[in-house]
Amino acid sequence: MKSATGDTITITPKAIIAELSGRRNVVSSAAHNGGSRGDLTHLYNYSYAHSPLVQHKIVAKMESPNLQNHYARLTQELGLPVQTTAGMGTAAILEDAALLSSSFQGIHLSAIVTAGIDHNAARAGDPPSYDEFTGDNLPAPGTINIMLFIDAHLPAGTATQAIITATEAKSAALQELQAGSLYSSGIATGSGTDTIMVVTRPDASDTLYDAGLHSRLGSAIGQLVKQAVKQALAHHPDGMTPTRQASLLWQGFRYGITPDALSSEYQELFSNIPDSEKLERILTDPGVFAHTAPLLHLQDQYAWGMLSEKQYSSVYCQYLHIICQAYQLPITDNLLSALAHLTHRW
Repeated sequence: MKSATGDTITITPKAIIAELSGRRNVVSSAAHNGGSRGDLTHLYNYSYAHSPLVQHKIVAKMESPNLQNHYARLTQELGLPVQTTAGMGTAAILEDAALLSSSFQGIHLSAIVTAGIDHNAARAGDPPSYDEFTGDNLPAPGTINIMLFIDAHLPAGTATQAIITATEAKSAALQELQAGSLYSSGIATGSGTDTIMVVTRPDASDTLYDAGLHSRLGSAIGQLVKQAVKQALAHHPDGMTPTRQASLLWQGFRYGITPDALSSEYQELFSNIPDSEKLERILTDPGVFAHTAPLLHLQDQYAWGMLSEKQYSSVYCQYLHIICQAYQLPITDNLLSALAHLTHRW
C-alpha cells in the first residue's frame, strides 16, 4: 500500500509502518524523534492491543524509565533504525485503522488514523489526571493517532499549521459525536495521549504556503481527518457512532446521569432495586434522548457562561415539565427523578 507521498505502508499485528521512499519533511508530536525532521526513514504506530494489561483497561507498562527510551526499545524490537525512525503508540487494534485519501487540483492527501477514547477522553483544560514528575496515576489506554501525508512541499511553518488544522478537525469530529470527557462535564477535544505526524515531500512540484481553515489545503485536511477520525472510532466493537452516542447512556454521564445514579434515585423513591434491563432501556431509548438532549445542551450553555442562573433554572424547569407531561409522569424539577418515575412506569 502506498501513501499520497508514495511511501510504502505496511500493517502488521504490532505496528503500522511507513517506509519513506525518499527525502521527506516530517513534523510530528512523537515522543521518539518528534519535532521537525528531514532525515527520517521510517514512521510507525505501535499497538499494545494484545497486551493483557491493555485488555483490562490498565496502562501498558513502559519498557524504560522515560518515553524516549521506551520508544527506542520498541523501534529496535520492530527492526527499524533508532536514529531515523519516529514512533507513537496506541491501544487500538490496527485492523480497525481508518485509511482514507482525497485530492484537490492534483494535490493528493492520505490519512491513517487509529482511535479509541471511551476510557480516557478529555477536554483541553481539564484537571490533570496524572503527575508527569512522579509517573503516578498514568492514564488509561485510549488515544487518537494520526498520520497525514501531503504530496506537496510545505515550509516548516505551513506544516505546523497543518497540525493545528488536523487537530481542530479531530476535535470537530468529537464535538459532532458529543464525546464526553471522563475528567469533567465538558465535551472531549481528544485524549491526553494523542499523537500526530504530518509528512510532506520537499521535492514536489507544488509548494503550498497556507494550511489554515480558509485555504483549499486546510479545507481538504479538515474534511479528510474529520472523516478518518469518525471512521476509526466507529470501527471498534460497540464503536462510537452517531447511533450509539444518541443516548443518555453515552451523553448523560457528563452530568451524573449514569445507571448507578438512576438506580439510587429509583431506590430512594420506590424503596426497591430497579430491573437493570429497564434502566438500560431508559438510558438508550432514542425517544427519551430526543426529549432530554435540549436539557443537556442547556446545561452546557450555562456552564460556558452563556446563560444566567435565573435563565437556566427557569428554562430547565419548563423543558423538564414538558418531558413529564409527554410521558404522563409526576411533575418534578429533577431529571433523575423523572427518569426514575419513567423506569417505574415502564
